[in-house]
Amino acid sequence: SLLSARFVFENIDRSKFRPYFLGIDKKGRFRLYKDGQKIFWHEDNPKKIKLAPGYKPVAFLPAGEGRLVFLDDLTKKLKIDLFFPVLHGAKGEDGAIQGMFELVEARYVGCGVLASAVGMDKAVAKAIWINHDLPVGRFLVATLESVPDFTQVKKELGLPVFVKPANAGSSVGVSKAKNKREYLLALDQAFQHDQKVLIETEIKGREIEVAVLGRGRDAYASTPGEVVVLGDEFYSYEAKYLDEDGAKIEIPASLDSKVKQRLKKIALEAFLAIGAKDISRVDFFLMDNSQIYLNEINTMPGFTASSMYPKLLEYDGVSASELATRLIDLNLG
Repeated sequence: SLLSARFVFENIDRSKFRPYFLGIDKKGRFRLYKDGQKIFWHEDNPKKIKLAPGYKPVAFLPAGEGRLVFLDDLTKKLKIDLFFPVLHGAKGEDGAIQGMFELVEARYVGCGVLASAVGMDKAVAKAIWINHDLPVGRFLVATLESVPDFTQVKKELGLPVFVKPANAGSSVGVSKAKNKREYLLALDQAFQHDQKVLIETEIKGREIEVAVLGRGRDAYASTPGEVVVLGDEFYSYEAKYLDEDGAKIEIPASLDSKVKQRLKKIALEAFLAIGAKDISRVDFFLMDNSQIYLNEINTMPGFTASSMYPKLLEYDGVSASELATRLIDLNLG
């Protein structure tokens, strides 16, 4: 989240907007930094980056239309026209902070409460896509009260399977299971992150991603890109963020024009089906026979300099600065 937020903050056009950086520490306290103030320590190290001291503690004013109140001087307030919640994972892209913005009547970039929650819950998203006749691979859902036994999993999904928390991002808690022992261990790991777990059949296909920008049928679906995993068996957290040699991104993906158009069309349909707006990245598996399967949608995709979402749009001619401007303008009109 810090790496993504830094990238967006650095690319906001200062000739049009006056940005502030609103950090959240691990105790949930909101920290306000002015433009030009030291915000990060170890900002170029994804393993060590953290918020710097020297901030002003603030809180949201109820029904304040974006007003922040300074906790060290309650008479001092600051009106914020728009919030850009560049937050990944629980409470950031699952509808929680979006609900807070709704309660305090503040305008914000990105999907609303429902679309954010649906996008985060992979089981619900897949159920909606199935209802819209969109292509989804076979899966089962486990809860703490109801866990499919290994015999059922083997019969319905085959082996190996992928086990993942239904409400986590960035490949956190994801495991590949080839036998009963690995299945039980994978369940245990996934349940450490969520009370609902997704068990998916293995799809041996290329990992293709499409960026979506805008609203409604006028939203733009980008040229597809491909994630090529180099080390791990799948696109793990380490491969995404910590291992420079864990994966490489190919833009554009080497695809024929018909497949590209189908991917873009399905990406837009998946985006609209959950009620998304402004921003999302839609991830696919593409089989050798050109069969397409939806994997998941990220309503606040990675936004670092090396992330797929901004790189896809950059390839299509939308610079990082223009991207930030477009997302802001969508919500200030």
